[in-house]
Amino acid sequence: MATAEAQARTVQAPRNSFEEIILTIWREVLGYQQVGVEDNFFEVGGHSLLVNQLIARLRSTFNVQISMRSVFSAPSIQAQAVLIQELLHSEQDLLPPPLVAMSRDEALPLSFAQQRLWLLDQLAEGSRAYTIPLALKLQGELDVTALEHSLQRIVVRHEVLRTIFQNHNGEPVQAILPISNFRLRHQDLRGLRGAECEQELAGLIQRELQQSFSLERGPLFRARLFWLADSEYVLVMTVHHIVWDGWSMGIFVRELTTLYKAEHEKLDANLPSLPVQYADYALWQRNWLQGQRLEAQLAYWKTQLAGAEVLQLPLDHPRPAQQTQNGRVLLTRVPAELSTQLKQLSQQEGVTLFMLLLASFQTLLARYSGQDDISVGTPIANRDQVELEQLIGFFVNTMVLRSDLSGDPSFSELLRRVRETTLNAYMYKDVPFEKIVEAVQPERDQSRTPLFQVLFSVQSGTETNRVVEAMDGLTITPLEATGETSRFDLSLVLADTAQGFSCAVEYNTDLFEQVTVERMFAHWQNLLASLVRNPAQRLSQLTMLSEDEQAQIVRNWNATERPYIPACWHQLFERQVARTPQQEALVFGAQSLSYQQLDQQANQLAHYLLQQGIKRGDRIGVCVERSFEMVISILAILKTGAAYVTLDPAYPFQRLEYMVENAQIQLILSQPALASKLPFKQVQLLHLHELAPRIAQEPTTSPDVVVGVHDLAYIIFTSGSTGKPKGVLVPHYGLANLMEAQCEAFALTTADRILQFASISFDASVWDIIGSLCTGATLCLAQADELLSLHTLVDLIARQRISMVTLAPSMLTQLNPADVPALKKIVVVGEACSEELMRRWTDPAQRRFYNGYGPTECTICATIMECTPQLPGRPPSVSRSRASRSICWIATCSLYRSVWLASCVSAVLGWPGGIWICQS
Repeated sequence: MATAEAQARTVQAPRNSFEEIILTIWREVLGYQQVGVEDNFFEVGGHSLLVNQLIARLRSTFNVQISMRSVFSAPSIQAQAVLIQELLHSEQDLLPPPLVAMSRDEALPLSFAQQRLWLLDQLAEGSRAYTIPLALKLQGELDVTALEHSLQRIVVRHEVLRTIFQNHNGEPVQAILPISNFRLRHQDLRGLRGAECEQELAGLIQRELQQSFSLERGPLFRARLFWLADSEYVLVMTVHHIVWDGWSMGIFVRELTTLYKAEHEKLDANLPSLPVQYADYALWQRNWLQGQRLEAQLAYWKTQLAGAEVLQLPLDHPRPAQQTQNGRVLLTRVPAELSTQLKQLSQQEGVTLFMLLLASFQTLLARYSGQDDISVGTPIANRDQVELEQLIGFFVNTMVLRSDLSGDPSFSELLRRVRETTLNAYMYKDVPFEKIVEAVQPERDQSRTPLFQVLFSVQSGTETNRVVEAMDGLTITPLEATGETSRFDLSLVLADTAQGFSCAVEYNTDLFEQVTVERMFAHWQNLLASLVRNPAQRLSQLTMLSEDEQAQIVRNWNATERPYIPACWHQLFERQVARTPQQEALVFGAQSLSYQQLDQQANQLAHYLLQQGIKRGDRIGVCVERSFEMVISILAILKTGAAYVTLDPAYPFQRLEYMVENAQIQLILSQPALASKLPFKQVQLLHLHELAPRIAQEPTTSPDVVVGVHDLAYIIFTSGSTGKPKGVLVPHYGLANLMEAQCEAFALTTADRILQFASISFDASVWDIIGSLCTGATLCLAQADELLSLHTLVDLIARQRISMVTLAPSMLTQLNPADVPALKKIVVVGEACSEELMRRWTDPAQRRFYNGYGPTECTICATIMECTPQLPGRPPSVSRSRASRSICWIATCSLYRSVWLASCVSAVLGWPGGIWICQS
């Protein structure tokens, strides 16, 4: 609540000494006077960070241990007075010992947090990942000498800024350097103007940030002044995180303004003396946080984080085997109006703003990852002692906040879960993060940070980005200064400003592209707006997409309607026969059939089947070896109005028997050589070779049978890898659509020669047969022995001048492009295809490469999380270089759903670079 608002209210005065003392503490923490004993701390401006200050002051004043949960349950001065009186009458053994100046007789240990950074530095000496920048714009008449002396006095005042870290008998120790003259380096850029000056300054700041620190030699605090104009300067400080944190920035700027004024006016600064130094804190922490006290807190974290899932966000690039720290920062903002609404909602829901924003961010991560177990790291100030509030140093600790989003709860319910988790975590926040990692022992993975991969933080007025001070005619304004590192996959840091929440999104550039991060942040803002409108709605109902994205996904990408070809596949084949009757249709070894011959033989078999009582809607099995009879049988069955069922003679008899019974097959077309393998008792087998003379007597004209496009064309069974095989029923219009899609996608012509490689029981065989015989191409049937070895396969492709083939990558890797010069179109199915293999075979000038399996991860769902299964469309994150390869990815694993495939293809055929289809 603003001060003006507080002054306008009628406040309830304290009624006893306890309330009077607590009221004084509230006024110090909140920064204004008009507070009543019945006011709610969180409704008059309190937040998570101020809670820590309140607890520290109450503990110091009354010598009682108060938790954050207690402040939530007793949010008024009146309730806290009662609570404190109860605590004073109970036994207290949870209070830490007083924090006082320690003896320096022995080697000074590092704090737990410092030791972790020291160990990381030993592994990657000179890493810039823990360099913290601070840039201040100074406008006015600057006294450079006074500024330099002010910086000197800050370094003298805070021992940690002149501390180095040495190896003492195998253990790191702090070594505090003696006081020496601090030199402020400066550089004059007044000769540059406008954009040239800005560009040069940005480059100089980046070079400053890229300079590494030596923890053993120091210094770990550097300052440099850039003179831009007569009354305009930029002061840049770079500090190693091991001696500095976000809170320290605010202390530094406030002390700098005070000391500068005193130096400039030759007055005393009157800064209060520091009761302790950082080295005292490190000793105090080591002495207190050990033994049973440490084990009791660790027990909570071992239980809380047991079995926590690794966050699996969709990435733009494969995760490197070794974690990298290459990063960039995206600076953006949540609008002021939405920020205000979020603050109001947090008060209505009885949670802190941090809890609400955390819950919303974890919702976003859940939507992107598809997981409901979300762990996020968050830094905490860890300054619970009053003595630490004005001390520069590395006090910040990291907590892991794990939330359960299962069951599709309402956002209000999630807030209750997050509040409970956060309050519990704050009860055990003293445990250093590195101790938690040791206790939980997550699976070692050098490609990720342990326990969490995403950081979330909400900063308050103690951080520098809220500091705008004036001193003796000099205005100080913070500037954004970001390095090119990222310690985590993703970090979101928010700060409350008058213009709304300012947001710094730090991301690892080896994992994410900037456009992805921008889209992710936009989705988060949409979620925030949605939950503000109705926090009672379930998480799945929260809107994440913008109106344009929703229109693109729901309408534009689904605007794939086109009229079905009003013909069955065999009728389309007959039209092709009329166009190219003498064109070679089938090749098998040294034999061949023209389109007219193939059609006539199929007509004769169709007439014979009709005489055997076959009628429209019946199911006929086809169980033959590779031969002309295989294709003739399929065409003949379709001409009768029946549906064919493929039966691979290589399958075990039990599987074939199950398929025959499950598909309700009336008749099986086979060959005499297979008779012994097919002892079916209730189904008649017709051996085509034996019946050839009889069938040859039938008419060569097409039978007069009415077949509709919605009639069943064929049944194909799944592999049964997850249970019993399941038959998929495909109508005629599906085949017609597939044929049209292939013609457009692969530009098939009468000059193409297509290898029929796959077994007749695989959908890839349909792909080959349909595409070739409706376009005037030649279908080349391979003899069984030609597919047994690489040598014979290469010989077949070369000898038959095959121009298009469908193969698995494992087979393709064994072929040499130079050995098959006629091969121009390749469809890869069954396995993920490596980029190396694509480069080897892709020649934009001569060869097109089709990947039927698709990329390792779904390119649509990796970026647009609200898409529905089998949703077609162009992935928005595809890079130009990737598209320019003219590579098509097509999901053929569900090719039998040819209606879907055709609609997908028709939706995106106009996109340069190929066809992208998502099969979720």
